[in-house]
Amino acid sequence: MEKLDSKRVKSEIVHFLRNRGPSLPIQVARAIKIETLFTSAFLSEMLSEGTIKISHLKVGGSPLYYLPETLNLLENFSQHLNSKEKEAFELLKKNRFVEDTEQPPAIRVALRSLRDFAFPLNKDNKVYWRYFLVNEENFKIPKREAEIQGETRAEEIKEPQINKEESTNEIAEENPKLKEIKEELLRKEQELKKAVEELEKLKTSSQLHPLLRNRKKTLKKVEKENTDFLDKVKNVMQKQEFTIINIEHADKKQVILKVHKENKESLVFALNKKRVEEEDLIKSYRKALQSGLPYFIIAIGELSKKTKEAIEAHQKFKGIIKLENSQEKENNKL
Repeated sequence: MEKLDSKRVKSEIVHFLRNRGPSLPIQVARAIKIETLFTSAFLSEMLSEGTIKISHLKVGGSPLYYLPETLNLLENFSQHLNSKEKEAFELLKKNRFVEDTEQPPAIRVALRSLRDFAFPLNKDNKVYWRYFLVNEENFKIPKREAEIQGETRAEEIKEPQINKEESTNEIAEENPKLKEIKEELLRKEQELKKAVEELEKLKTSSQLHPLLRNRKKTLKKVEKENTDFLDKVKNVMQKQEFTIINIEHADKKQVILKVHKENKESLVFALNKKRVEEEDLIKSYRKALQSGLPYFIIAIGELSKKTKEAIEAHQKFKGIIKLENSQEKENNKL
């Protein structure tokens, strides 16, 4: 099998991605005329070096690889988003910045899925989303649609100021029946106020809400378990002299961190389980691949025997050479 010149192959990949823009691994493989398996290995290595980037967007189940300077060309693949994601994408592209709490629940979820196109901003204790091609320095608080319509309406119509109390009294003097209705409304208002006060008292009663009280205890217990495991992981990172950049995910079963050490970023997958299975490695690998970062795993338990064998097999694996079988030879002769 011909030995590949790593420097030459990487140069060809960069040249192709600069001319073509974001591309699938199979497209890169065809362009440089190397098997997809080996092309993927080169792409993964270039990701860890920071030469190229990888998209969260999937086209046919595969991410796109691109050079940082061709980031804007990711717009051309927005048609591969699902319907709600595409709706959120068009909204953000049009408005440049949108406030999170002002959006319907489905759009808020979709914005969080647009990891290539939507970036969060925290301003005045509110979360806004920035379109990926707009600089943060250009941020302006977006006006609500209702405010825009309200301003226009206010300019067109100026409602005359009326003293409602004086008006009601004048009508009541002219019509005794209206006075009776007013008194009835006031009485109902007092009854409603008293009912609300009674309801507030019942809400604090331990006899009426034992289930709510138990749920609060359960939530506190879960929060404590999550915090305890996260604190343990933080202590390990501190001892290993890692700097935690971001907490990607944290619960009592798993903590995912983005860390920094010696000018290199990586992902840490901390597993709160007694035995690390092969499936745990695969899931961690796939998530790390999306981020384009190297990764490692820490756990309270040990690797299962099957997982150890899989790692050893991978370390000694050098590639696959196709062996032509006898049937294919006979067909070629014919």
